[in-house]
Amino acid sequence: MKIAITGGFGYIGSAIASALINLGYEVIRFSPSKVGAEKRINGMTDFCGSISDEEMWCEILQFTDKVIHLASITSLVKARDNPQKSLEFSIKPLNAIEKASKRLDICPQIVFASTATVYGMVESLPVNEKAKTAPITIYDKHKIIVENRLIALSEQGRISYTTLRLSNVYGLSNSDVFTSDRGVLNHVIRNVARKKPIIMYGNGLYTRDYVHISDVVSAFTLALNNRLANNKIYNVGSGKGICLIDLFGLIKKIVYDELNIKVEILGDKWPENEFEINKRNFTADISKIKNELSWTPKIQINQGIKELVNYYGKHSF
Repeated sequence: MKIAITGGFGYIGSAIASALINLGYEVIRFSPSKVGAEKRINGMTDFCGSISDEEMWCEILQFTDKVIHLASITSLVKARDNPQKSLEFSIKPLNAIEKASKRLDICPQIVFASTATVYGMVESLPVNEKAKTAPITIYDKHKIIVENRLIALSEQGRISYTTLRLSNVYGLSNSDVFTSDRGVLNHVIRNVARKKPIIMYGNGLYTRDYVHISDVVSAFTLALNNRLANNKIYNVGSGKGICLIDLFGLIKKIVYDELNIKVEILGDKWPENEFEINKRNFTADISKIKNELSWTPKIQINQGIKELVNYYGKHSF
C-alpha cells in the first residue's frame, strides 16, 4: 500500500515516513527541488514539484487514496510575516487534492496534522476536543481554516479525514529540523549539552503538555488504519501537564546525572514582541483517542529527556 505525505522531509514527517516503510508501506514524498528528490531511499518515491500542483496530485492519487498532510510554515514568526506563503503550504495543497480527486472520482482519506494551540488561551485544564477553538496567531488560524475545510468536504462526501491536534512534540527524528520558536524542548536540551544556560522567561509556572515523537507517529499510523477515526478530531498529547520551572529542573538533574554537566537556569523577562500564545497553559485531555483508537502514549517525559540528553551529549554540534 502507498501513502502520500506532504512535509515528509520535516521533523515529524520524516519520522512517520520511516515508520511506515518499516511497517511495509510505500511512501510518496514531495520535494520542492531536484536535490531532495534525488536522495533515493528504499520504499520511498519522491516527487519533485509543488504540493499545490493539481496535475501532480492527479498522478499521485492514481496510486494511493491515503494522504498525510503535514506541510506548513511551522514558525509563528514566518507565518505572521508571510501569511501568503503559509497559505500556500497548508491550504492550497488541500484545494489541489480536492480538485484532483473530483477529476478522478475518488474519495481520498486525509490525516491532517493540526495543533493544540488552536484552542488559544484556555482557562481550564485539561482541554478536550469539544472546547471552543480560539486561534490567535496566523499559524493557528490557518490550521483552523484547513480543519473546517476538511469537515465541509467530508460532509459533501468528497473526502474522509482525521485531524490530530498535536501538543508540544519532542524527541529524536530522522530530520533534526527546528525553528527558534518550535521544537523548544529539543532546542533547550541541545543547548545545555553545549554547556549553555537555560533561559526561562516569566515565572516558569505556565503548564505545557509534551508528547514524544514516537507516540505521535503511532497516532498517525492508527488514524490511517482505523475506520473509527474517520471524520474525527483528536487531541494527541501526554495527557499530563508540567510547568516549565519543574521541566527545566528535571532537565538540569538528568543532564548532571548523565553528562556530569551543571546547568544554570537564568530567569528573564518575556521579550516585548513575544507571541501571547507562548504564555499559555495547556494540558490535553486524551480520553477520546484512548477510548476510540486504543492509543496511549508510551514514552514518559523523564525517559524522553534522558534519550535527548544522551544523544546531544554525543552529538553536541
